[in-house]
Amino acid sequence: MREKTYLEIWPVLDCNLKCKNCSMASPYFKSKHAINLEQFKKDCDRMKDLFKLDVVRISGGEPTTHPDIIEIMKYPKECGLVYKTNLITNCLNLLSQPDEFWEALDILNISVYQNTNINYDKVFKRIEEKLKQYPHLQCNDITDPEVYNKFKGYEKDVKSKGMEVNIKQGSFKKMWATERWSDEKANEIFSKCWMKDSTWGFHNGYFYRCPISLMKDKLYEQESCSRFDFDVDRVNIHDADAEDQLTKLLEQTTALEACKTCYGFNTGVDEPHEQMIKNKITIKDVLYA
Repeated sequence: MREKTYLEIWPVLDCNLKCKNCSMASPYFKSKHAINLEQFKKDCDRMKDLFKLDVVRISGGEPTTHPDIIEIMKYPKECGLVYKTNLITNCLNLLSQPDEFWEALDILNISVYQNTNINYDKVFKRIEEKLKQYPHLQCNDITDPEVYNKFKGYEKDVKSKGMEVNIKQGSFKKMWATERWSDEKANEIFSKCWMKDSTWGFHNGYFYRCPISLMKDKLYEQESCSRFDFDVDRVNIHDADAEDQLTKLLEQTTALEACKTCYGFNTGVDEPHEQMIKNKITIKDVLYA
């Protein structure tokens, strides 16, 4: 059994924002690719045999758009897989969440972006209320540089009341390449990228060493492009020899299939946040086809 601080889950792959250079390419998905709740529960039960964890990190896509998000948040702790639930959200649906949502949550990471028409004053006031209501709750705010200075005052005010908030500047990392790298370059990108060791997770019965493998698998499938075999980047966790397959995947020292068209997190270029309009979202911007 492997010990790790956290694993990720991606309840949906699409998003209710359209951020340019989204590392998960969420604006380009035509469907949610939502996880099945019963499958998810089976996966959590199985993962207890494979990993010893502290936290489940719920990301996406925008996870709050999943119709069963509260049950997804609750079950990993209920079944004994983890001790804490961490959710990352863009805040668009945060004000409409019921108390049950906040009760199930231990750590909240929010991404704050410009040009989204989100009323962040209301969002932060709601978070402040919930931090008081649920003393166990932690909140980390990751903001766009354009709004960083605006909310520094909020950070100081909240900290003076003894609550935990950490506002950071952020940017988007351009990850998706539209050309195919040589094996040598792909291996170099793989060797330098922290995601191969940090963002492990599972989705609908499969373990992924990197979420980009999942996103590329589904997006290339959506576009009927079969240039790559992304199956080699995942493990069916319900296979009898899943433990051996995990060992092989996690000890791999050469590039994943997804690396062949990825800039890599550590070698990718930082780009400012930008919301795209519908007619500017073109699949050729993220696929090697």
